[in-house]
Amino acid sequence: MPNWLESLPKLPVLILRSNKFYGEIGIPKTNFPFQKLCIMDLSYNRFSGLLPIKYFEHLTVMINSQEHGLKYMGGRYYQDTVVVTIKGFEIEMEKILTKLKSLKGLKFSHNELAGTIPPSFGDMCNLKWLDLSSNKLVGDIPEQLANLTSLSKFNVSKNQLMGAHTSWQAI
Repeated sequence: MPNWLESLPKLPVLILRSNKFYGEIGIPKTNFPFQKLCIMDLSYNRFSGLLPIKYFEHLTVMINSQEHGLKYMGGRYYQDTVVVTIKGFEIEMEKILTKLKSLKGLKFSHNELAGTIPPSFGDMCNLKWLDLSSNKLVGDIPEQLANLTSLSKFNVSKNQLMGAHTSWQAI
């Protein structure tokens, strides 16, 4: 991913989907990368490693306005949906998502994400759709996802999830 992209001050949408980008994304070169970003889609590439949390620390358009008493989401771009589609699903991802309380949609499909679905996904109370399809996720679906009462689309197809049907009653 070209480093100069992160310094564009008014960029609300970054779609690098379905290319042949590869390697680690690395830490940002600027202090406040992607300040106006609402949508980031890096799917169908070959990125590896973690996506550093620094890319998300200053994304004020994604921060919950209720929590901070500010109105960042306003009536501007993509008021109802924020899509974050990336690779690097390790503990860093959980840190990022806990900052993005206003997420309406989350798409991590068609990557090579491995591991379990983090129970902290159940804390994103505004989530309306969650797409984790076509990855390498394993284990049970966390009971905490039952907290997502606004969820209208849930796709975990083409993974390696397992668990007893009775454990899904809460979901």
